[in-house]
Amino acid sequence: MRGYFSSEYLFYHEGLVTDFVYDFLYTYHEVLIWGAVLFGVLASVGLLARYSLAVYVLLYSVLFYFDNSLGIYNHEAGLTIQILFVLIFAPGVQNWSLDRWIKYGYRATKSIVSYSDWGLKLVLLLVMVGYFTAGVSKIRYGGVEWLDGKTLQYYLSGRASFVNSPAQKFIPVSEDLDWKGSDGIVAYTYGNFQTRPQFIEFGKWVASNDVMMIFLSIATLIFELGSIFMLFWLPYRTLYLLSAVLFHFSIRVFMGLGFLDYQVICLALVDWKYVSTKLSLFFIWMKSKTT
Repeated sequence: MRGYFSSEYLFYHEGLVTDFVYDFLYTYHEVLIWGAVLFGVLASVGLLARYSLAVYVLLYSVLFYFDNSLGIYNHEAGLTIQILFVLIFAPGVQNWSLDRWIKYGYRATKSIVSYSDWGLKLVLLLVMVGYFTAGVSKIRYGGVEWLDGKTLQYYLSGRASFVNSPAQKFIPVSEDLDWKGSDGIVAYTYGNFQTRPQFIEFGKWVASNDVMMIFLSIATLIFELGSIFMLFWLPYRTLYLLSAVLFHFSIRVFMGLGFLDYQVICLALVDWKYVSTKLSLFFIWMKSKTT
Protein backbone atom coordinates (compact mmCIF):
# COMPACT_ATOMS: atom_id res chain seq x y z
CA MET A 1 0.00 0.00 0.00
CA ARG A 2 1.41 3.37 -0.97
CA GLY A 3 0.88 6.36 1.26
CA TYR A 4 0.61 9.88 -0.11
CA PHE A 5 1.57 12.38 2.53
CA SER A 6 0.54 15.97 3.05
CA SER A 7 1.23 18.24 5.99
CA GLU A 8 -1.91 17.16 7.85
CA TYR A 9 -3.70 14.29 6.16
CA LEU A 10 -2.73 10.97 4.67
CA PHE A 11 -4.52 9.52 1.67
CA TYR A 12 -4.15 5.94 0.54
CA HIS A 13 -3.96 4.41 -2.89
CA GLU A 14 -3.78 0.65 -3.01
CA GLY A 15 -0.65 -0.43 -4.86
CA LEU A 16 -2.37 -3.47 -6.35
CA VAL A 17 -4.85 -1.29 -8.21
CA THR A 18 -3.00 -0.52 -11.41
CA ASP A 19 -3.95 2.41 -13.60
CA PHE A 20 -5.68 0.02 -16.03
CA VAL A 21 -7.78 -1.60 -13.31
CA TYR A 22 -8.57 1.76 -11.75
CA ASP A 23 -9.69 3.21 -15.10
CA PHE A 24 -11.80 0.11 -15.80
CA LEU A 25 -13.55 0.24 -12.43
CA TYR A 26 -14.04 3.97 -12.63
CA THR A 27 -15.47 3.77 -16.17
CA TYR A 28 -17.76 0.79 -15.65
CA HIS A 29 -18.64 1.16 -11.98
CA GLU A 30 -22.33 1.71 -12.78
CA VAL A 31 -22.42 -1.52 -14.77
CA LEU A 32 -20.86 -3.35 -11.83
CA ILE A 33 -23.33 -1.77 -9.42
CA TRP A 34 -26.38 -2.70 -11.49
CA GLY A 35 -24.94 -6.17 -12.01
CA ALA A 36 -24.58 -6.53 -8.26
CA VAL A 37 -28.17 -5.36 -7.80
CA LEU A 38 -29.46 -7.86 -10.38
CA PHE A 39 -27.63 -10.87 -8.97
CA GLY A 40 -28.39 -9.72 -5.44
CA VAL A 41 -32.12 -9.84 -6.22
CA LEU A 42 -31.78 -13.26 -7.87
CA ALA A 43 -29.90 -14.58 -4.84
CA SER A 44 -32.48 -13.08 -2.47
CA VAL A 45 -35.42 -14.83 -4.14
CA GLY A 46 -33.41 -18.00 -4.59
CA LEU A 47 -33.33 -18.28 -8.37
CA LEU A 48 -30.17 -20.20 -9.28
CA ALA A 49 -29.43 -19.32 -5.69
CA ARG A 50 -25.87 -20.46 -5.17
CA TYR A 51 -24.67 -19.31 -8.59
CA SER A 52 -26.40 -15.93 -8.27
CA LEU A 53 -24.98 -15.49 -4.80
CA ALA A 54 -21.48 -16.37 -5.99
CA VAL A 55 -21.61 -13.74 -8.77
CA TYR A 56 -23.10 -11.20 -6.35
CA VAL A 57 -20.30 -11.78 -3.83
CA LEU A 58 -17.72 -11.40 -6.60
CA LEU A 59 -19.17 -8.09 -7.83
CA TYR A 60 -19.68 -6.84 -4.27
CA SER A 61 -16.05 -7.71 -3.48
CA VAL A 62 -14.78 -5.84 -6.54
CA LEU A 63 -16.73 -2.72 -5.59
CA PHE A 64 -15.59 -3.07 -1.97
CA TYR A 65 -11.97 -3.41 -3.10
CA PHE A 66 -12.31 -0.33 -5.29
CA ASP A 67 -13.56 1.66 -2.30
CA ASN A 68 -10.60 0.44 -0.26
CA SER A 69 -8.20 1.56 -2.98
CA LEU A 70 -9.46 5.11 -2.48
CA GLY A 71 -8.85 5.00 1.25
CA ILE A 72 -12.41 4.18 2.27
CA TYR A 73 -12.85 1.11 4.46
CA ASN A 74 -16.43 -0.02 4.81
CA HIS A 75 -16.56 -2.13 7.97
CA GLU A 76 -20.12 -3.21 7.26
CA ALA A 77 -19.33 -4.53 3.80
CA GLY A 78 -16.32 -6.44 5.10
CA LEU A 79 -18.38 -8.63 7.42
CA THR A 80 -21.27 -8.90 4.97
CA ILE A 81 -19.04 -10.22 2.18
CA GLN A 82 -17.53 -12.84 4.48
CA ILE A 83 -20.95 -14.07 5.58
CA LEU A 84 -22.34 -14.15 2.04
CA PHE A 85 -19.30 -16.14 0.95
CA VAL A 86 -20.07 -18.72 3.63
CA LEU A 87 -23.69 -18.89 2.46
CA ILE A 88 -22.57 -19.87 -1.04
CA PHE A 89 -21.55 -23.26 0.36
CA ALA A 90 -23.58 -23.57 3.57
CA PRO A 91 -26.25 -26.31 3.60
CA GLY A 92 -29.88 -25.32 3.93
CA VAL A 93 -29.73 -21.94 2.20
CA GLN A 94 -31.99 -23.19 -0.61
CA ASN A 95 -34.76 -24.45 1.66
CA TRP A 96 -36.74 -21.26 1.05
CA SER A 97 -36.06 -20.43 -2.59
CA LEU A 98 -37.63 -20.31 -6.03
CA ASP A 99 -35.29 -23.13 -6.98
CA ARG A 100 -37.04 -25.40 -4.47
CA TRP A 101 -40.52 -24.28 -5.54
CA ILE A 102 -39.65 -24.92 -9.18
CA LYS A 103 -38.33 -28.37 -8.32
CA TYR A 104 -40.97 -29.53 -5.82
CA GLY A 105 -43.98 -27.28 -6.45
CA TYR A 106 -46.53 -27.24 -3.63
CA ARG A 107 -44.49 -29.93 -1.84
CA ALA A 108 -41.55 -27.54 -1.42
CA THR A 109 -42.12 -26.87 2.28
CA LYS A 110 -42.83 -30.53 3.02
CA SER A 111 -39.64 -31.72 1.34
CA ILE A 112 -37.35 -29.75 3.66
CA VAL A 113 -35.06 -32.06 5.58
CA SER A 114 -32.66 -31.45 8.43
CA TYR A 115 -29.15 -30.36 7.53
CA SER A 116 -25.82 -29.63 9.15
CA ASP A 117 -25.64 -26.24 10.85
CA TRP A 118 -21.92 -25.65 10.30
CA GLY A 119 -22.79 -22.64 8.14
CA LEU A 120 -24.67 -20.98 11.01
CA LYS A 121 -21.84 -21.73 13.42
CA LEU A 122 -19.27 -20.27 11.04
CA VAL A 123 -21.35 -17.11 10.58
CA LEU A 124 -21.64 -16.73 14.36
CA LEU A 125 -17.88 -17.17 14.60
CA LEU A 126 -17.30 -14.41 12.04
CA VAL A 127 -19.62 -12.05 13.92
CA MET A 128 -17.91 -12.88 17.20
CA VAL A 129 -14.45 -12.30 15.74
CA GLY A 130 -15.56 -8.89 14.45
CA TYR A 131 -16.71 -7.67 17.84
CA PHE A 132 -14.01 -9.41 19.85
CA THR A 133 -11.11 -8.07 17.77
CA ALA A 134 -12.59 -4.58 18.03
CA GLY A 135 -12.23 -4.86 21.79
CA VAL A 136 -8.75 -6.35 21.55
CA SER A 137 -7.69 -3.55 19.19
CA LYS A 138 -8.75 -0.92 21.72
CA ILE A 139 -6.52 -2.46 24.38
CA ARG A 140 -3.70 -3.27 21.98
CA TYR A 141 -3.35 0.22 20.52
CA GLY A 142 -4.99 2.37 23.18
CA GLY A 143 -3.94 0.49 26.28
CA VAL A 144 -5.70 0.94 29.59
CA GLU A 145 -5.88 4.66 28.81
CA TRP A 146 -8.68 3.90 26.34
CA LEU A 147 -10.92 3.36 29.36
CA ASP A 148 -10.50 6.93 30.61
CA GLY A 149 -13.34 8.05 28.33
CA LYS A 150 -11.27 10.58 26.39
CA THR A 151 -11.64 8.75 23.08
CA LEU A 152 -15.43 8.63 23.19
CA GLN A 153 -15.45 12.17 24.53
CA TYR A 154 -13.47 13.31 21.49
CA TYR A 155 -16.03 11.86 19.09
CA LEU A 156 -19.10 13.13 20.92
CA SER A 157 -17.85 16.58 21.87
CA GLY A 158 -17.97 17.91 18.31
CA ARG A 159 -14.23 17.95 17.65
CA ALA A 160 -14.55 15.05 15.19
CA SER A 161 -17.63 16.42 13.43
CA PHE A 162 -17.78 15.59 9.74
CA VAL A 163 -19.71 18.81 9.23
CA ASN A 164 -16.66 20.92 10.03
CA SER A 165 -13.71 18.75 9.04
CA PRO A 166 -12.64 15.80 6.84
CA ALA A 167 -14.16 12.48 7.83
CA GLN A 168 -10.90 10.73 8.55
CA LYS A 169 -7.75 12.31 9.92
CA PHE A 170 -4.32 10.73 10.17
CA ILE A 171 -2.22 12.52 12.79
CA PRO A 172 0.64 13.22 12.81
CA VAL A 173 2.11 12.09 9.50
CA SER A 174 5.74 11.24 8.94
CA GLU A 175 7.38 8.68 6.70
CA ASP A 176 9.78 7.87 9.56
CA LEU A 177 7.04 6.63 11.90
CA ASP A 178 5.77 3.09 12.15
CA TRP A 179 2.34 2.28 13.58
CA LYS A 180 0.08 -0.47 12.29
CA GLY A 181 2.54 -1.00 9.46
CA SER A 182 5.12 1.12 7.69
CA ASP A 183 2.90 3.90 6.37
CA GLY A 184 4.08 6.56 8.77
CA ILE A 185 0.90 6.84 10.83
CA VAL A 186 0.99 7.18 14.61
CA ALA A 187 -2.72 7.87 15.11
CA TYR A 188 -5.92 8.33 13.20
CA THR A 189 -9.49 9.30 13.94
CA TYR A 190 -12.78 8.63 12.22
CA GLY A 191 -15.31 11.40 11.88
CA ASN A 192 -18.64 11.92 13.57
CA PHE A 193 -21.13 11.90 10.69
CA GLN A 194 -24.14 13.06 12.69
CA THR A 195 -25.72 16.13 11.07
CA ARG A 196 -28.93 16.56 13.07
CA PRO A 197 -28.44 19.48 15.49
CA GLN A 198 -30.51 17.91 18.28
CA PHE A 199 -28.43 14.72 18.26
CA ILE A 200 -25.18 16.67 18.05
CA GLU A 201 -26.15 18.70 21.10
CA PHE A 202 -27.26 15.55 22.91
CA GLY A 203 -23.84 14.02 22.21
CA LYS A 204 -22.09 17.11 23.54
CA TRP A 205 -24.21 16.98 26.69
CA VAL A 206 -23.29 13.33 27.29
CA ALA A 207 -19.62 14.06 26.52
CA SER A 208 -19.56 16.77 29.18
CA ASN A 209 -19.96 14.13 31.90
CA ASP A 210 -16.56 12.53 32.54
CA VAL A 211 -18.00 9.76 34.70
CA MET A 212 -20.49 8.82 32.00
CA MET A 213 -17.69 8.70 29.42
CA ILE A 214 -15.65 6.34 31.59
CA PHE A 215 -18.69 4.14 32.19
CA LEU A 216 -19.55 3.96 28.47
CA SER A 217 -15.93 3.18 27.58
CA ILE A 218 -15.76 0.30 30.06
CA ALA A 219 -19.19 -0.97 29.00
CA THR A 220 -18.16 -0.89 25.33
CA LEU A 221 -15.03 -2.91 25.99
CA ILE A 222 -16.89 -5.47 28.12
CA PHE A 223 -19.56 -5.76 25.43
CA GLU A 224 -17.05 -6.37 22.63
CA LEU A 225 -14.83 -8.81 24.52
CA GLY A 226 -17.92 -10.58 25.86
CA SER A 227 -18.92 -11.58 22.34
CA ILE A 228 -16.90 -14.79 22.65
CA PHE A 229 -19.45 -16.28 25.07
CA MET A 230 -22.31 -16.10 22.58
CA LEU A 231 -20.83 -19.13 20.83
CA PHE A 232 -21.60 -21.39 23.78
CA TRP A 233 -24.90 -20.37 25.40
CA LEU A 234 -28.15 -19.67 23.54
CA PRO A 235 -29.74 -17.35 26.16
CA TYR A 236 -26.60 -15.22 26.27
CA ARG A 237 -26.36 -15.21 22.47
CA THR A 238 -29.94 -14.00 22.17
CA LEU A 239 -29.40 -11.21 24.68
CA TYR A 240 -26.07 -10.28 23.08
CA LEU A 241 -27.44 -10.06 19.54
CA LEU A 242 -30.38 -7.91 20.61
CA SER A 243 -28.02 -5.74 22.64
CA ALA A 244 -25.80 -5.37 19.57
CA VAL A 245 -28.74 -3.92 17.64
CA LEU A 246 -29.27 -1.34 20.39
CA PHE A 247 -25.50 -0.74 20.54
CA HIS A 248 -25.39 0.20 16.86
CA PHE A 249 -28.58 2.22 17.15
CA SER A 250 -26.93 4.33 19.86
CA ILE A 251 -23.92 4.86 17.58
CA ARG A 252 -26.37 5.99 14.92
CA VAL A 253 -27.82 8.55 17.30
CA PHE A 254 -24.48 9.87 18.50
CA MET A 255 -22.32 9.57 15.37
CA GLY A 256 -24.62 9.02 12.41
CA LEU A 257 -23.04 5.61 11.78
CA GLY A 258 -25.85 3.09 11.91
CA PHE A 259 -24.02 -0.03 10.76
CA LEU A 260 -27.31 -1.22 9.28
CA ASP A 261 -25.68 -4.37 7.89
CA TYR A 262 -24.59 -5.40 11.38
CA GLN A 263 -28.06 -4.78 12.79
CA VAL A 264 -29.72 -6.87 10.08
CA ILE A 265 -27.18 -9.67 10.56
CA CYS A 266 -27.70 -9.70 14.33
CA LEU A 267 -31.49 -9.76 13.99
CA ALA A 268 -31.25 -12.58 11.44
CA LEU A 269 -29.11 -14.64 13.82
CA VAL A 270 -31.55 -14.34 16.73
CA ASP A 271 -33.36 -17.62 17.41
CA TRP A 272 -36.86 -16.13 17.27
CA LYS A 273 -38.49 -19.46 18.06
CA TYR A 274 -36.57 -19.49 21.33
CA VAL A 275 -37.58 -15.87 22.01
CA SER A 276 -41.23 -16.67 21.26
CA THR A 277 -41.18 -19.66 23.61
CA LYS A 278 -39.65 -17.66 26.45
CA LEU A 279 -42.10 -14.79 25.96
CA SER A 280 -45.03 -17.22 25.98
CA LEU A 281 -43.81 -18.76 29.24
CA PHE A 282 -43.33 -15.28 30.70
CA PHE A 283 -46.88 -14.20 29.84
CA ILE A 284 -48.27 -17.45 31.23
CA TRP A 285 -46.36 -16.81 34.45
CA MET A 286 -47.61 -13.21 34.59
CA LYS A 287 -51.17 -14.38 34.06
CA SER A 288 -50.85 -16.91 36.87
CA LYS A 289 -49.70 -14.15 39.22
CA THR A 290 -52.66 -11.92 38.42
CA THR A 291 -55.36 -14.55 38.78
